[in-house]
Amino acid sequence: NDFLTYSIDLYNGKDGHTIVEVMRHKGCGLAFRREREAVLNAAKGNGGMAPSKLPFIMSIPDDLLQCYEPPTEQEHEDTLSRAADMLHSSQRQVQLFALQNLSSITTADKLNPQSAKLMSKLIMRSSFDIRDI
Repeated sequence: NDFLTYSIDLYNGKDGHTIVEVMRHKGCGLAFRREREAVLNAAKGNGGMAPSKLPFIMSIPDDLLQCYEPPTEQEHEDTLSRAADMLHSSQRQVQLFALQNLSSITTADKLNPQSAKLMSKLIMRSSFDIRDI
């Protein structure tokens, strides 16, 4: 769900040890950090879900959340228009980006839930023919 791409390479080390290299190719650096930690913990025989050494996820203070104004319906429609243009591109990377963006802006746990719901409704009744592409 984080559109993360990485590789794991194993090398022979000294004294019969194995060197594990985990390399991120694409995606969120924080999501990769969690994945890398799980891979290395599993390689050490600790299981994939050892206690995390990662910093805690910060939350947005309530007073700041109260100031938040979600995008207007017109701004959501503008976003869909741009996404439709990108989906008609001849470049696969542009199309993939548009699909990833549409996925993230319709996922309530990654976005303001009301905005995700509105965007989903706009896609379903879209005049941009996103569903037909």
